[in-house]
Amino acid sequence: MAADAAQDQGPEDVGSYLREISEVNGAALASAACARALDAASTFSARSHFAIPPHRPSAASDGGGGEAEPSVYLTGHSLGLQPRSAQGAVMCELTKWAERGVAGHFEGELPWASCEEAVVPLLGELVGAADATLEVAAMNSLTVNLHLLMAAFYRPSAGRAGILIEAGAFPSDRYAVASQVRHHGHDPAEWLTEVAPREESGLLSTHDLLAAIDTLQDSLALVLLGGANYLTGQVLDMEAIARGVRRINASRAARSEPPILLGLDLAHAAGNVPLSLHDWGVDFAAWCTYKYLNAGAGCLGAIFVHSRHAADDGAYPRLTGWWGVPHAPGPRFEMRHGFDAAPGAAGFACSNVNPLMVACLLASLRTLR
Repeated sequence: MAADAAQDQGPEDVGSYLREISEVNGAALASAACARALDAASTFSARSHFAIPPHRPSAASDGGGGEAEPSVYLTGHSLGLQPRSAQGAVMCELTKWAERGVAGHFEGELPWASCEEAVVPLLGELVGAADATLEVAAMNSLTVNLHLLMAAFYRPSAGRAGILIEAGAFPSDRYAVASQVRHHGHDPAEWLTEVAPREESGLLSTHDLLAAIDTLQDSLALVLLGGANYLTGQVLDMEAIARGVRRINASRAARSEPPILLGLDLAHAAGNVPLSLHDWGVDFAAWCTYKYLNAGAGCLGAIFVHSRHAADDGAYPRLTGWWGVPHAPGPRFEMRHGFDAAPGAAGFACSNVNPLMVACLLASLRTLR
């Protein structure tokens, strides 16, 4: 069996295959020898599709001139490797700019007036959208998108201004939620709750998270959690958490009380773990694309907004800009006085998107797919 044949198998089959390779080659599963055996058995080399920076030992450490050596790159959680197709994709857009000028907005594979739409179907597959065109949009960067989403979905009221996050969340998440609480005239010391990991394991407990949400439900307006923790690598049971929040909200609806909305930061989850955001019933999510999606430093972020919120901007009014008006078909370039919002996630867009970023992201998504 070739290693690439294991790609479409379930976890048990893949595990059996890995053990087989280990046993046949007499190499421990976590050894370099086993890794080389897997490489040799595969007809597909992912390494060949990415530019991998060489390791350059210092003269002091190797006693010589510090010549470059092949490296093992294990920092994709910070910045993913560059797909070899990215440079050509970017040069194509730069050439179009040089040769066609403003006409590039409406020409080529990535017409700039709508270029971000090219990545939406692929992003929708990654996060489990039911209708990517309605539920997914590519825009801005992660923390900016979290602010835009919270501007709509964090609706504090008297006695109900709380936000719950996990202790040990990425600092930018904590900065963002604390500033949202302050922006609405409240004190984060009173209204920001952090659920701590269990001392014995150092990990967050689904039971503890849901118990805290249940206990604080009358004062909570929003729950915002990281799908995978940047420090521990723990992947939260997002499905169970979403199910628990839905259960609590069903009880609240029976009492005519407003729901607690659930948002996710998927910076370390998108492209890394299986996601089914629509089926799980998550209200909204945001993620970056420069880690496990290999789109380049500071590249385009993306959002998910569940289809049940596609037309409820009356209940959850958003911040708006002209890129949130639909185009082709749509009246974006008619410059109307009134705001004609695109339905769903696309209506959260405010400004045009950098096509060079889109080119990098599209190249990467196609490589990964």
